[in-house]
Amino acid sequence: MLSVMLDNDYAGDVTIGIQSALGLVICEPTFIRKENRMVQTSFETAALQPGVYLVVISMGKSTAVKKWIKL
Repeated sequence: MLSVMLDNDYAGDVTIGIQSALGLVICEPTFIRKENRMVQTSFETAALQPGVYLVVISMGKSTAVKKWIKL
C-alpha cells in the first residue's frame, strides 16, 4: 500500500497518479477536492512488480513528480 499525504495551503482540485519509470500510467489518477490543509489517499500496490515508479501530483497549475521505489 502506498500512502500519499499532502500538507500545504493549496485548496482546490488535486490529481494523484502512479506511472512507470518510462511514463506509462500504472494506476488511473485519483481526483481529490482539497479543502483542508491536509489530505491523504492510498493506492493498492500489491500487484506491482518491484521497481522504480513515479508519483505524479497535480495541484492547479503546479505538478510535482516524486520517485517511489517498490522493493
